[in-house]
Amino acid sequence: MSKLFLGGVPTAPDVKKLRTAFPEIAEGTDFTHEQIEAVIGLSPKSNRYRCVTLAWRKEMLNSHNIEIAAIPTIGFRALTGVERLDTNIKGFKQGTRKQGKSIRRVTMVRAETLTQIEQSKQLHVMRLGAAVLSQASAMMKEIEPPKPKQQVSLQREIPTS
Repeated sequence: MSKLFLGGVPTAPDVKKLRTAFPEIAEGTDFTHEQIEAVIGLSPKSNRYRCVTLAWRKEMLNSHNIEIAAIPTIGFRALTGVERLDTNIKGFKQGTRKQGKSIRRVTMVRAETLTQIEQSKQLHVMRLGAAVLSQASAMMKEIEPPKPKQQVSLQREIPTS
């Protein structure tokens, strides 16, 4: 990561306060906006609050492998392994759909309106896109969770005689 400073207020001091206030974060731990506001002294509605919490969450993921997700109107949650898996599979699927939409839109551009160079770019994106979507489709099928099996009834039939 770059250490380039472009004139904004550094987030490191506030992130350090959060690390000090919450030294050991276990999976499934919830943090309310009130708790965080008490530590860093910023309103949850401020842009600075969002900037600091994003920096804190990024550091926790990169340095400690703890993924912290936002919970709208409540605060944040340190995700469990299952929650992380579900969230990131969902993100992968969303990204794949977005790529597919962009590729379809590229194919809709009429080639006669493009220069020779732009036509070659279009063809390249179409070919690359087809390969990416094909592979992504196969991967999504592989990582799709198994379908629930029908439950077998544990009750035995009582013979009537």
